[in-house]
Amino acid sequence: MHYRIIFSDNGTLNDLSINLNNYHSGTGAIGFVSADDYLYIGSRYPFNSFYVAFGTANTQASTLSIDYWDGNTWRESVDVVDQTDGFKQDGLITFVPDKGKSGWSREDTVNRSGTEQVTGLGDVTIYDQYWLRLSVSADMDAGTTLKWLKYKFIIDDELYSEYPIFNSSDVKTSFESGKTDWEEQVVVGSGLVVDELIRRGTIESGNQLLDYSKLKSPCVPKVAELIFNSFGDDYNDDRLKARDLFKERIGNKSFNIDLNNNATLDNQELGFRSGYFWQ
Repeated sequence: MHYRIIFSDNGTLNDLSINLNNYHSGTGAIGFVSADDYLYIGSRYPFNSFYVAFGTANTQASTLSIDYWDGNTWRESVDVVDQTDGFKQDGLITFVPDKGKSGWSREDTVNRSGTEQVTGLGDVTIYDQYWLRLSVSADMDAGTTLKWLKYKFIIDDELYSEYPIFNSSDVKTSFESGKTDWEEQVVVGSGLVVDELIRRGTIESGNQLLDYSKLKSPCVPKVAELIFNSFGDDYNDDRLKARDLFKERIGNKSFNIDLNNNATLDNQELGFRSGYFWQ
């Protein structure tokens, strides 16, 4: 499980972690009432971005706010970029902890006596997590649901730019009846990119990857490899070429990696290369 995801519906806590970490598990209701509700996201590593997809998107105008827990109180993040436009569409959300205030702290949700330590999470017991709290400026549609929250490094158009064959409706329906996009393969391929970087010892967690744009180059051939693999021997040469291109790009690419666990890209972390991990 990558994230812990808990929706507070007027103080009633609903754990959505299983559904929203798994592409096929279902959805989680997040019909925010702005004055009462929060979405909490926890992780064992700090992070500066996450991608969300919706089962049913919000249609009401609303602005997203992101706070982080500093060990004593909730602090407002800065430089929030919300590609979902208030949970109206799938998209990447990025933010930065405020350098002018206390840093992000890893925390147990309760202390040894079971008393709440992270304000808003009550007596739910979850150890050693960095916590975010999401809120909105106006009420959202009651039926708004999240489908998943995880990695997605490319969109279909970026796949088509190198592999135009995948833009064909015939190719999509040959892969699966009624298929109109490659979202599932992109999500799986993005996860495999992270898995490979962990295997190489470049990172310990995908949350250390602070710039999704750096992951596009290796993600495209990894997704192509997945798709070609489903078409059997006729596309074996194409699959092998995509695999080799993935290995080349992930081996030679520089990644912006969070080496000091502050969810901020510092000067010494710019251009950090694959294959090495600083402890």
